[in-house]
Amino acid sequence: MKLIKTTLIICGIILFVWFVIPFTLFGILNAGNMIGIAFSILLILYCIYFSNINHKILKFRKMKIGNVIFKLILLITLLIVIFIIFTTAKMIWKANNIPQEETTVVVLGCQVKPYGPSLMLQERLDAAHKYLSENKNIKCILSGGKGNDEPMSEAECMYNWLVDMGIDKDRLYMDDKSTSTRENLIFSKRIIEENGLNPVMTVITNDFHQYRASQIAETLGIKNYNVSGKTLITLLPTYYVRELGGILFEIFIPI
Repeated sequence: MKLIKTTLIICGIILFVWFVIPFTLFGILNAGNMIGIAFSILLILYCIYFSNINHKILKFRKMKIGNVIFKLILLITLLIVIFIIFTTAKMIWKANNIPQEETTVVVLGCQVKPYGPSLMLQERLDAAHKYLSENKNIKCILSGGKGNDEPMSEAECMYNWLVDMGIDKDRLYMDDKSTSTRENLIFSKRIIEENGLNPVMTVITNDFHQYRASQIAETLGIKNYNVSGKTLITLLPTYYVRELGGILFEIFIPI
């Protein structure tokens, strides 16, 4: 029992540090690391009061209503675990669904900082630059509007960076109005239709985001492949947890 407590405390501390790093190093605070921090603190507290909590749970289960509630919590937990396993497998698969034919590239936007692309956007741009450099004839749509805290639209930031890196501006199209992943794809589809581009898309975004983007594309009738920007390992848990929430939200309230 002591070994279990020690192992869980160590896991809790590791998780806490992993979810705090994005905030302390990059100023990133979102639902992903807030949930992660809260979970790791609860795990540590559970381990500290391990015996007392387990004793109270056993007493609670001896009551009829307590046993019903306990079984209900177990069922909900099981469903959550199944959802996480299934979704994670889909995320891993979609992150590596590379193009099997000629397509139009669509790069999904992310936050622009006063100094230029955010770390997450830079990872997408690096992947886009590599792919466009290797496929000289492919056209590319840069998709992302301007938020209130951004100095320019995400599309314009990506355009400037790629042109500076040697990508021919005649290959690039901009959607500078979209404010969500769904709008990224809707507006990009419109640009494709208006300019007679290849209707099959290669979506470039971060690896953790590919599954949700692909699901949205399929609901819009878009055949798509995926080329992923690799997410920094210190940021991956935060954005992975946030993305699980986004996928669940998309199922019930598509945006």
